[in-house]
Amino acid sequence: RRDAEVLQPFESTYLSDLSGLSAKWTSNNREPLGTLWYGLLRYYGLDFKMNQFAVSILQLTPLQKSKREWLSRRLATSSYKLVVEDPCNKKSNLARAASLDQVMQYFVMSIKKTLVYFSGMEYHPTVTNGEQNP
Repeated sequence: RRDAEVLQPFESTYLSDLSGLSAKWTSNNREPLGTLWYGLLRYYGLDFKMNQFAVSILQLTPLQKSKREWLSRRLATSSYKLVVEDPCNKKSNLARAASLDQVMQYFVMSIKKTLVYFSGMEYHPTVTNGEQNP
């Protein structure tokens, strides 16, 4: 493609001339930025099922961990609770450093507290199965 350069040997491309970005990429989305921010926090803080899905910017629908041919099968298991697909290398997990339970608890708690802050709701951690959930 002339207007984009292919990242070899990867499957992604990037636009080398950003002056034409608005002509190439447009959106019909007219939601206010605050609404989009709230929706992102709500989705990843409350609705997103980390044990089943990976975060991917390469497709519109949720990416099932079991559907991707990961470099290592352990990326599709619970040892990596959060999987963020590298758009330049689909076999790589950008969130592999967040595999420790303490890191994941802090991450999820931070997203939920940020959601609470921006929504004006009150923060009430819950206790299930003997563990405190953020």
